[in-house]
Amino acid sequence: MRWSWRKNLIKLGMIMGKKLTQVSFLFVFATLLVVIGHADITLDYRDLWIYKWVYSFHMPLFFFLSGFLFAYTYPANKMQGMRFFPFMRKKVKRLLLPFLFINSVIFVIKSRFVPAELMQNPLTFSFSSWVESMLWYPIGFMWFLPTLFMIFVFFSLLRKWIYVNVYLQMGG
Repeated sequence: MRWSWRKNLIKLGMIMGKKLTQVSFLFVFATLLVVIGHADITLDYRDLWIYKWVYSFHMPLFFFLSGFLFAYTYPANKMQGMRFFPFMRKKVKRLLLPFLFINSVIFVIKSRFVPAELMQNPLTFSFSSWVESMLWYPIGFMWFLPTLFMIFVFFSLLRKWIYVNVYLQMGG
């Protein structure tokens, strides 16, 4: 008998309808940690234990949750037949297009209305500055989306490489 994510999670009481209750809780918890981490309540906030504690794990928690939901949404049998380029096209739509749109809107606002001396990475309203901001200086909270996309690319290629090598070594 094959092991099933969904059946075992239902047995553990982790699924109510189509929602994973513990994962929902962890997303709320991780989001709260991001808010706490970015609060900067006092001038010495970065020296406080709470800041150091939050920054020790809140982003790895988001990546773990993304990976867990990916494995839950795309079980191994579904991944076997999935081709690389259609999968990447889907990830571009879900991760990179929102990144490009939101980053572009904020780029226009910052480059037109915010004085350069107030910016950590000053921008000019030019194509080269836009490209630079997309590649090297994304808007603070937006770095997560292209990073997650690159992880999907890396692990998709790694999975393909492992599958091909194991298949060839087994005489396939």
